[in-house]
Amino acid sequence: MLVENHYKHLHQVQEYANLMFKSPKTLSNLFAKYSEKTPLQVISERIFLRKQAVCCSTPTSRREIGYDLGFGRREVTFLAVFQKNGRKSVGI
Repeated sequence: MLVENHYKHLHQVQEYANLMFKSPKTLSNLFAKYSEKTPLQVISERIFLRKQAVCCSTPTSRREIGYDLGFGRREVTFLAVFQKNGRKSVGI
């Protein structure tokens, strides 16, 4: 699955659509037809699973987790991914 292979550095539906030579709208329509989740939900859930694995295995700061997940120094963006998707707490 593309998300599994690229979630650490691709975080937007547009980026995955580009890999598939599809528009984001086409990708969203396919998900609506065959899945109960949106493409962004799938991406966010995979990132969240990795965040949980890192949090549980080692004492790691939010900045380090964000960097591990490909957000670099964009800690605000990293936090926004989870807040926008209903996950209010991203603390360790």
